[in-house]
Amino acid sequence: MAIPRKVSLYLFKFWSFVCGLGKLLQYLEWLLKTQYNREKLLKIQKERLSRMLKYAFTYVPYYKSLKININKKEINENPFSVLKEIPPLTKETLRKDPSVFLSLLYKNKKLYSRFTAGTTGIPLRVYYCKDSYLWRKALLLRHYFWINYKLGDRVAVLWGARTHFLLKNLLDYIEDFITNNRELRAYFISDKLLLEYGKYLEKFKPKLIESYPSLLVLLADVANNNNLKIRPSFIQSTSETLLPNQRRYIEDTFKAKVVDKYGANEVGPIAQECTFCGNYHINMENLVVEVENDEIILTTLTNYAMPLIRYKIGDIGKLNDEEENCDIKLITFKEIKGRKYDMIVTPSGKFVDPYFFVSLFKDFKEVKQFRVEQKKYSKIKIFVAARDNEEKLKESLMKKLLFLTKEEGMDIEIKFKKKIESDGKFFFVKSEPYSRISKKL
Repeated sequence: MAIPRKVSLYLFKFWSFVCGLGKLLQYLEWLLKTQYNREKLLKIQKERLSRMLKYAFTYVPYYKSLKININKKEINENPFSVLKEIPPLTKETLRKDPSVFLSLLYKNKKLYSRFTAGTTGIPLRVYYCKDSYLWRKALLLRHYFWINYKLGDRVAVLWGARTHFLLKNLLDYIEDFITNNRELRAYFISDKLLLEYGKYLEKFKPKLIESYPSLLVLLADVANNNNLKIRPSFIQSTSETLLPNQRRYIEDTFKAKVVDKYGANEVGPIAQECTFCGNYHINMENLVVEVENDEIILTTLTNYAMPLIRYKIGDIGKLNDEEENCDIKLITFKEIKGRKYDMIVTPSGKFVDPYFFVSLFKDFKEVKQFRVEQKKYSKIKIFVAARDNEEKLKESLMKKLLFLTKEEGMDIEIKFKKKIESDGKFFFVKSEPYSRISKKL
């Protein structure tokens, strides 16, 4: 059951007031104004960074232990140069002892939290204060507003993180109901459950559907196989790298544009694809983004409970050097490739970049999804989920892979599957030889 949009809007305003979340709509209104002025954005970012650096080196044990000579005058005048003096923070360091990143001022206070597992699969709990929680929610709503969402519009989210649901309480579910936000659990997925979700979405008629690209592909399969008419205005993909084949298949099935979002539980929403300029606008009011050797490094600006400064998120990308011809003046990523995927290692010791396979499959419109697996140097398996023309497709692929079979003597096995599933985040290239090599580096 859904609530009429205008009723939902009034209920949400009342609910925000009752729950002490009144600042949320103020923050959203402010964000929707600041995004159009680059000069103002840079000033806001500078002021927030200066404040965060002084705070972290005063109240956060980890940063106090670095014993960096902090000149407060220099922080005020040029915090970005001071930021460069701080060594990057790795996930391994954060995971080793998260408690040293908690501010002394928040140690005994009630905090919000999220889990992130990353590539290890071991959950890491990160904390954030109430104000940071409100900024995160406001930024998520701004992303929705960019794709013509209005408060009270119906939203359906298919989410696979079990810990997300474990942390939800009764108040969260009430808020979901009155805001017409429906979260569907997708951590144990089956054809039967996907069909149930598909029928529900057909009846619920959400304006926006949000989920992982790999799960959206499976939902598209169910919709096509059962003639379901699921017609949102937009689809938001998140949490995994969105591949061209996936985007095309999802858009063709649901007759809606896919807009990609980039974020992480440790820091919140980072950037979202712009429907006008096509690049990813970065949430400058909430983060400072650096890129060094193609690695994305993030500094949080609103989370005073657990500040993360120069945090290496584990993803690769490139920033745009020039300002885009776009009404929204937030700086942009030129490219986000997501996490560092494995490379294929040939018997002679050469490395094949994972994005070679993205380029390889991009021109095959019949391909919905693919995955490349390598367990030994001499052989790779390529799993392909295709709409049709399997034999012709196999022949074309083998021709394009001759440099691996003839020059490198590799055995390539192409297997066609109805669907390609994953037991967590979807990785389109997995190589055991590369994993062994990278651990030694």
